[in-house]
Amino acid sequence: MVEDSSDNQLLIRSYLKQTPYRLDIAEHGAIALELVKNSRYDIILMDMQMPVMDGYEATQAIRAWERDHDLPPTQVIALTALALKEDGVKIHKAGCNSHLTKPIRKQTLLDVLRTYKERPVA
Repeated sequence: MVEDSSDNQLLIRSYLKQTPYRLDIAEHGAIALELVKNSRYDIILMDMQMPVMDGYEATQAIRAWERDHDLPPTQVIALTALALKEDGVKIHKAGCNSHLTKPIRKQTLLDVLRTYKERPVA
């Protein structure tokens, strides 16, 4: 999970308690990029508005790194408070597979994780 808000980090961590999912947290996109370079992830939950490197830049950098290293794309799910149609278009153009609008409900998150975890990597 790439999220600068400690409250949101705590919330998602609590949602995933007692599930089979393991959660690593990066406070901004630059940290996330380094984590992706050193580990493989099934799914990345990406906040779109952060300091240092936002979710748009981070997702684009991750996609470029995956291409440069001939790796399959990781499922990236944007987490955003932005709900306008044009925001969704911008999120997908950055390379995200999907997005969830904050505040995120536990069951919605678990359903999306289950769906993306079961998808074959393209």
